[in-house]
Order: sequence, then C-alpha cells, then structure tokens
Amino acid sequence: MGCGSFGWSGLTPERSYLCTHCLSNGVKRYKKDIRLSLPSSLLMPAYLGADLPEVHQSIINEVERLTGLIVNEGAAYSVPEAKLNVGYDYGLLLYNILHYGLDGAETVYGKVLDLRDGVGVFSERYIEHYPDGTRFRPWETAINIDAMLKFARSYK
Repeated sequence: MGCGSFGWSGLTPERSYLCTHCLSNGVKRYKKDIRLSLPSSLLMPAYLGADLPEVHQSIINEVERLTGLIVNEGAAYSVPEAKLNVGYDYGLLLYNILHYGLDGAETVYGKVLDLRDGVGVFSERYIEHYPDGTRFRPWETAINIDAMLKFARSYK
C-alpha cells in the first residue's frame, strides 16, 4: 500500500490488489466507493479519431477548464488531492485544444515540454510534475510527441 513495488500483485479477500511485500506483511486495503474523474478518458476520443457528438460540448468544457487551470494556476492535475497526472494528460489536452481550435495551445505545449526527462521521454505518471512510476514509457512518450508535432505543424 504505497510501498512503490512494481511487479506481481495478488487479489486480497477485501477485493483489492497488493504486491507480494504488502501481502506478506498483512497490509489491508479496502475499496472505497467514490467517483473518480480521469480527464484523459474524456480527452482520448479526439486523439483516437472517434466521433462522439453527444459528448462534444462536455469535452470542450473540460478542455477549457483544464487549460484555464494551467494558465491561472500552473497545473491541472488529474487527481488534484494527490497532485497527480497520468503521463500523457497534458499531451492529450494539447491535442484536444488543437482538435477543437481552442485557446491555450502554446501554454500547454510548454507544459508538455517541461515534463520531459533528461533524455527527452516521459514517465507513467507525475506527482507535482516530478516523474513517478515507470520511466521511459513508449505509450505516454508517443502521445506527447504526437501532440507536440501536431502543435508544431499548426503553428504559424
């Protein structure tokens, strides 16, 4: 539970998954029935080219809200209470800004660039903009680079 272990995990009687270290130490984790919002799930359809007209305005509203947070507060966290982002959150946001022709692309482009590590790749997730979890992620890196290329090609 928060030990940072990576690898095999096992299902507990409480219907949660724990690493072997936590399992052997008797750690208990109980599921919480709470609603969790992950903006990247709302931002993924545009990236994948899915046409979902019934959520179009919801997506635009969320893109504008997240962009406003970045412009005004310097960050837009997927999980605000943990100051956590998925590694491709800002890349998907940039892609959506460009897709829908909204303002703020330059600011978000800068945020994506700032997340790169010393060799230019991206992490699985970030806590307060510092890499956390698995580093050198091809999926997160590809989405972020694709969004930056879309920005570069549209920049006039």
